[in-house]
Amino acid sequence: MKKFMFLVLFVALLCFSCMSNLGRGFKIKTPSKGNSISWDYSSKNYSSAFYSAVAIIKKNKSGEKREEALSIIEPAYSKYLEEEESTMEYLIKTQVEKDYDRSNMENTPTNDTYKRCIRLRENYDDFQKQLKEIGALYYEGRELVFPKKDYSDLIARAKDKYSDFLFTAAKSHTKGLANSFSQDEKSGYRRAFDIYVMLQDFDNTYKKAEVINLKDEAFRKGQSYIAIQINNELKQYKGIEQNILNGLKLGKWITIGKDDRGKYDYNFLVVIDNFDVSKGDVQRTVFDKEKEIVIQENQTGDRRPVVMSRGRLLKSRLEIIDLFKEAFMRGTVKKTDNYTKKTKADIIEASAAFQYSYAIQNGDIRAIDPEYLPLLEKASLPLPTDGEMMSTSVTKFTENLESKIISEAFNNN
Repeated sequence: MKKFMFLVLFVALLCFSCMSNLGRGFKIKTPSKGNSISWDYSSKNYSSAFYSAVAIIKKNKSGEKREEALSIIEPAYSKYLEEEESTMEYLIKTQVEKDYDRSNMENTPTNDTYKRCIRLRENYDDFQKQLKEIGALYYEGRELVFPKKDYSDLIARAKDKYSDFLFTAAKSHTKGLANSFSQDEKSGYRRAFDIYVMLQDFDNTYKKAEVINLKDEAFRKGQSYIAIQINNELKQYKGIEQNILNGLKLGKWITIGKDDRGKYDYNFLVVIDNFDVSKGDVQRTVFDKEKEIVIQENQTGDRRPVVMSRGRLLKSRLEIIDLFKEAFMRGTVKKTDNYTKKTKADIIEASAAFQYSYAIQNGDIRAIDPEYLPLLEKASLPLPTDGEMMSTSVTKFTENLESKIISEAFNNN
């Protein structure tokens, strides 16, 4: 028993001594994450391992580090390209997308795969550039080999994969629409049109003729076709109804005219019944401004020049002219939905105001307070005429009317 206890104690002391020696000087040789390309390679960070090897080879013409880099650069090159190629081939073959209602059609797995194929070619090109700068490399008596690659076919297939998705997504928004003139279906055609445009921007050779025909059909069937009639009850301002029609900017999805069947989706009746314009107001405010300044003068005496100071009073009359004139225009707009036969009426109003100030002065401008100087730089203007106020009011009325029409004929679909 005593011999056994002695043996256990001896082994314990021996282990303690070994551990102490390890702590004082012995190191376990494992790859260092920060300093060794072997770490990158063993961790399958092949691209990082390749670039680290390139940097070491460029810097070191001989030595242990160069030998380590030469042993790794060739397999790192091959393994990175092989793994990326294999992954891209798998994704192109197996990816299936059915989320055709996503808001961002660019942020999709198939488009990510296409972009990744582009990056693969870019990385390969840069690999070749680095290798060309280094020149021929030899390790263990043989020249290292870095096979040339052509990724044009891989990229083309990834591009077709994303194009297939866009094409299918666009068609899904119009699939099964029996009555293309229904207001409930117009939003589907509008969405399809936007995706066809995206597809053409991405690859204008993909099913070119078919995409053009489908895009044109989607644009035509996505339109809201409207009729606008404007009745002007203002006897003294005839002709403004045509100015309003000419000024309407209704966007790409609203057409003033009939559809393929010769019908309108909506009828809008606009009645202009009131226009008021003020006579205008001109207010004049006069200020008499004074400011005392000190003037220094050199006077020559019998012996030497003398500087003398004396006060001087500056005077000026400042007149500020404030102009103001306003106008108000009102009308009503009645919408008739030709599908539901429902009507809706709203009031359209527009106000215009002219407000302007300038100033004139007589006397020494140095007497004017600095805050009034910008008014002196402004041009003298008269009050606008009633016709000019009417023109401004018509512009604002037109803007309010087009917002109402867009809201009713487009946003409500």
